[in-house]
Amino acid sequence: MKKTVFLFTVSVVFMMIPLNVFGAALAVVTQGKKYALVIGNNNYVRFPQLSGAGQDAAALAEGLKKIDFEVTLLTDATAAQMDGAIDAFAAQLRGSPDNQGFFWFSGIGVQLDHTMYLRGIDTDISVDRQRTGVVSLGKVFEAMSAAKNTMNVVIVDTQFNAPDNETPVSLEQGLLEILTANIGYIRSTSPGESSADNSPFIGPVMKYLSVPAAMALTFQAITRETVAASGNKQRPLYYTTQNTPNRMSR
Repeated sequence: MKKTVFLFTVSVVFMMIPLNVFGAALAVVTQGKKYALVIGNNNYVRFPQLSGAGQDAAALAEGLKKIDFEVTLLTDATAAQMDGAIDAFAAQLRGSPDNQGFFWFSGIGVQLDHTMYLRGIDTDISVDRQRTGVVSLGKVFEAMSAAKNTMNVVIVDTQFNAPDNETPVSLEQGLLEILTANIGYIRSTSPGESSADNSPFIGPVMKYLSVPAAMALTFQAITRETVAASGNKQRPLYYTTQNTPNRMSR
């Protein structure tokens, strides 16, 4: 009962805030621009190579261009390249309070000391050097929060594996303080789950990319269809202005 009431409340909140970054038809008259940073890493040097991350990123980039985003696309990026691109992306968002932002990452993630990191292709696999070749996901949220712009969406298609001595945690432990009202976030897995190479998550994201809808409703639809397409193996986790995680139950 508690979960049902919460989801209804979130839907009401976001019905008053159109998700302009998904539905171009809902965009209000504004002087702002729409910027996207899209990253897809396949060819990891010290990890098994992926086959779908780069292709998904490229397809998403093309979809975003069709709804008037200025897109920066990185494939097979090192941590330094990712870091620099996030800095440039942040500068774009700060250009006007009416700007909108969209961030996508597909590739390999990792949880270290309850902090979520995105791995560049140069990331090191050894336990004592795991922070080599990674970028904190928190940096993306901090950049968007500091920009104080109209609306931002962060979508991550990865799993955040934790070392054997760490319990997988959800992102609210490390990011609640910087998840603000201008940011919506969805990741393709719940804590402890695996994200398959050629993940079914990209299909629903592409499907709803240009469908006018409220943010909570869009995230619910993406979650519902990913759960079905993965045979209940992937249950996306999403966050709203309530700063509370939501996931589809099994």
